Parts: sequence; structure tokens; C-alpha cells
Amino acid sequence: FLCICTPVLSQSQDFTVFVNTTDDVNDGRCDTRHCSYREALNLANGFQGEMSIFFSIGNGGDQRIEIQSDLPSITNFAPLTIDGSTQPGGSITIDGNRFTDYGLDLFSASNTVVQGIIFDDFQFAGVYIRSSSSGCVIGTTESGNGFTNNRYGVIVEGTQAQIISNGFQDNDINGVFVTGNGSATIGQAGNNDASYFFIGNRFAV
Repeated sequence: FLCICTPVLSQSQDFTVFVNTTDDVNDGRCDTRHCSYREALNLANGFQGEMSIFFSIGNGGDQRIEIQSDLPSITNFAPLTIDGSTQPGGSITIDGNRFTDYGLDLFSASNTVVQGIIFDDFQFAGVYIRSSSSGCVIGTTESGNGFTNNRYGVIVEGTQAQIISNGFQDNDINGVFVTGNGSATIGQAGNNDASYFFIGNRFAV
């Protein structure tokens, strides 16, 4: 008797998935043949354990993922890391094409870390952290994010968040908007942190 089985990961195991395409297709699978950013977010919502979303697209270098419709919100309290700095030899840009709302909607997330991604041209915000989320970290001392040409770069609504070592440029209103009794620690990783800046936004915070 031969059984070719896929192991089931327990809640105590960590799991890493690699986004490996710039398309925005959801074919119901996220594997080594095809895993879009959208599919990775869907997978994160269904995985009951600590998960990381890394990037390995094409032969490396700078890659732009153009979003064609609103992305799924993160509704899973399991710890999640989304790390664009894992793209070999280049950067990852998530492009909203001005008709999608958010590059990342943390609707009810816990201990989510986002680093190394450029969120560009979203109709509402690059990252939206809602009141039912907690412990979210946007940018780290190792790698920040970029927020360009959005309405808002990051929105923090009714919760606390750390926003470290990020660059905010040419967002229509705020680089960071804190509302609904929310609070944010906003800063840089040391005195010479070139990735921390506010340029061309109507308001910084």
C-alpha cells in the first residue's frame, strides 16, 4: 500500500509561503508552481499557526504586483510576517492602480509584522490597522516600508501600532493617520536611518 500524503501542519509549527508571481490571480492554490500575493493572504487567514509570507519572483530584482480588485482582509489572530526584503536582489511594490482600497487591511490581526514592501497608489490606504487588531508592527529596525501616492500611507484606528523606519512620499493626505483613540509609535532606526522620511504628503501625521 502506497500513500502519497500532504502533511498537516499543527498549530505549534511555523509555516513559510513564497509569493512567486506578479499576477493577481486566485486559482485556489498557493504552491511552488503559482502563489500570488492575494492567494498568500487567503492562506494566512486559514492557517492556525505562525506564518510568514516571503517573496521569490522571477529571476529576482525589482518586481511590481498590480492589484486588480480589493484584497482579502486579514482576520486571523495568528502571528503573521510579510517580508518583501526576501525578494532576491530587488524590491517588492504592491500597486493598487488607484481603484483598490488597501494594500493590506489588518481587520482583526494580532502580532503582524510588515517590512520591506512599497505600497503604491491605493485609493484609501497602503496599510489599514483596525481597532480589533493588536500588536501590529509596520517596519522594523532591519527593514522599513515605503508608502507612495496613496490617499493615506498608514491608518491606525482605535488600536496601538509601531511604525518604524518607513518612508512616506506624495500621499494625498497623511503619511500616518491615527484616529478613534488609536496611538502609534512612529520613529526611525537610529540617527542615520535614511529609510525614515516624510516628503510631499499634505500632512506627515
